[in-house]
Amino acid sequence: MICKNGGTKKQSVSEAVEDLFSQIHQVDERCLLVFASPDFDLPDLARELTARFKVPVVGCTTSGEISPLGLTQNSISAVSLAGQFEFDIRSFDLNDTSSWQEQCDEVETLTRKHSAYKNAFGILLTDGLAKKEEHLASFLYEHIVNLPVVGGSAGDNFRYQCTQVLIDGQFRSSTAVLLTVWTDSQISVIKFDHFYPSGDLMVVTGADPAERILYELNGAPAGREYARCLGIQIEELRSDIWSQSPLVLNVSGSNYVRSIYKVNSDLSLSLFCSIEEGYLLSIGKKLPTLHTVEENLAAAASEVGNIQSLITFDCALRKLEYLANNELEDMNRILTHYNATGFSSYGEQYNALHVNQTFTGIAIGE
Repeated sequence: MICKNGGTKKQSVSEAVEDLFSQIHQVDERCLLVFASPDFDLPDLARELTARFKVPVVGCTTSGEISPLGLTQNSISAVSLAGQFEFDIRSFDLNDTSSWQEQCDEVETLTRKHSAYKNAFGILLTDGLAKKEEHLASFLYEHIVNLPVVGGSAGDNFRYQCTQVLIDGQFRSSTAVLLTVWTDSQISVIKFDHFYPSGDLMVVTGADPAERILYELNGAPAGREYARCLGIQIEELRSDIWSQSPLVLNVSGSNYVRSIYKVNSDLSLSLFCSIEEGYLLSIGKKLPTLHTVEENLAAAASEVGNIQSLITFDCALRKLEYLANNELEDMNRILTHYNATGFSSYGEQYNALHVNQTFTGIAIGE
């Protein structure tokens, strides 16, 4: 499998598509992944991409793009896949779960058909505002055997109004797409963050998982108890504080970040991920961000050899951290070194779980 990565800052749809075509078109290309700023004319972009490349195109809207240009805004990033491999594309209606089983059964059938390939992986892109990532990710993990899945939730530049997935020549809301690839190329599945649990455990004693609202911790209003554990008054809570000290859930020895979206008037906390009563949470403390990125990507490179493409989903909140800590230039250096292409997401998928403030992806060896 041969990957070609590209990115464009041209603001005209026709010029942007032509720029991408000049960078990533391959004679025997099979499919295309595209991650686009929501500020483009999306119907026009979908039409022109399909007409110009003449292969299946999947993708989504973003809150920032990752390409050979680095971490950018109001641009388009893309990767074309060519060569000897097999792939399948499935769409999922997030408001109708009745067809999910049939879709998974068909992927399972294809997995048996393509069993001669050494490796397989899935890329899952979802509407970032539908609040269905947990349900779909766990369903896929349960019903498709031995398929590592990573992905990201579509963004809309922090407006929180409309996020869309691209499939069948259209950008759609309330939709998810699963791209499954069977290949002999070496791959490495990546998932890491830069927080570790610290301090006392807090028990979730009141929550609405569907709406991702945390009402109580340790029997007290969640916002007040969270502030108390931080050693501050609830009036002092701000986005720059909770982004630096997210909630961390430990499952079977692995840590998963649950990021705070806002403090509500009833002192509950709205989160970017589902939370359930009985969970044990702690406050996350930061590890050195750049060191964590370099260490994990170097480990992936040691697994696959030279990385020809790192298809990545990096939380949009992490990008805000890079900017706040003057780390953007160093991050660009690291990401371009490893041929990263992807987007800044509203949440990340990793096998059965939906997580926050996390870097997930697939490293594909040469």
